[in-house]
Amino acid sequence: MNRFITILILILATGFVAKTQNIFPEAFLDCDTEQFALESDTTNARISGQVLIDVITKDFSRKTRNSISGRLALQIIVYMDGRSCLLSMENDTNISSDKLKIKPAIDNELKWEVPTKVVSAIVMLHFDKNDIRVQRFGMNTKRGGWHEIYDPEIE
Repeated sequence: MNRFITILILILATGFVAKTQNIFPEAFLDCDTEQFALESDTTNARISGQVLIDVITKDFSRKTRNSISGRLALQIIVYMDGRSCLLSMENDTNISSDKLKIKPAIDNELKWEVPTKVVSAIVMLHFDKNDIRVQRFGMNTKRGGWHEIYDPEIE
């Protein structure tokens, strides 16, 4: 009986750890998540906001470009060679995730400056009429958890 309980606890704990890697509810399974860190007070994975916008919106249809509004939150793993992989997202826009087609763009075309370690970059895009604003977030318990991080050198 003790062995059964031990195995059950290990299975539940493993499932909890695996699930906590995804920050947002819409999760993707094809990223290498063996080891990565969350950004904290500064950006470790660096890329200009305009490059992010250009790559992410590249495959938007004209109709989508003209009508999208809302917020798109992305958890992107950035590897040591600058490649990236969309790990999870939360789509609070008026366009379905299927129509946005951002997973292939992020995984295949988004190239970051080479980071000093594998990180999970948290990016939020705000769509309002013809304006798109990018925010980056880090996690630091001393600062109260999630907070915006800003890197003036890449803007």
